[in-house]
Amino acid sequence: MKGITTLPQGSTKPTHATIDLQLYRDLFTANFGEPEKAAHCQLQRNAQGRAYATIDLRYWVNVFPYFKKDVAERIACEIEEAQQQQAPASAGSAAWQNMAKTIIDTASTFLGTKHVMGGMSKAGIDCSGLIYTAFKSAGMELPRVSRDQATKGQAIDRTQLRHGDLLFFGTGSPGRINHVGIVTQTDQEGGVQFIHTSTSKGVMVSPLTSSYWSRVFLEARRVLA
Repeated sequence: MKGITTLPQGSTKPTHATIDLQLYRDLFTANFGEPEKAAHCQLQRNAQGRAYATIDLRYWVNVFPYFKKDVAERIACEIEEAQQQQAPASAGSAAWQNMAKTIIDTASTFLGTKHVMGGMSKAGIDCSGLIYTAFKSAGMELPRVSRDQATKGQAIDRTQLRHGDLLFFGTGSPGRINHVGIVTQTDQEGGVQFIHTSTSKGVMVSPLTSSYWSRVFLEARRVLA
């Protein structure tokens, strides 16, 4: 398997493959003879002189059974790697769970901290400052202002909410985002809890189903993907 790259990469029915001869040399030489004399094999060298062989898999996998096993394993690995790169982190993935936990844990350390417009510390913090600080602890730097934070990630339906998603509200001018919170809990009945700052109570956790917050809710966005 080591040293084989199917062409095109990740294809379930590749017709050709490239072999890194330096990695595959022992097996290649012992069974195929000298690379330069091998049938259905075209050699190339890169600028550093490293040798690669492009082979016709339709010939090689039939003539050399052990090679067919190596190629099948390589194809399986390439497809799995391609799927992992293309798919966003799911609710069950370790990466997503770790990032969401770090974000929520960091935000939770501010519980009880008083609301201070423009604040960014335990002495006082505002809603967007809480989001900025929490996400930065997980290696993600978001804009500092809530309406700019609402331009990041992708909009999601309220029924799709999961831990770490952002909720945006308009508590001032109708339809204008000026408040944000982080989803901390969801349940099968659709109940959602989020951490945010209140001008009167400071950093706290509130239910999205409350009459006030459900009325001023504008949108949800997912930036952990």
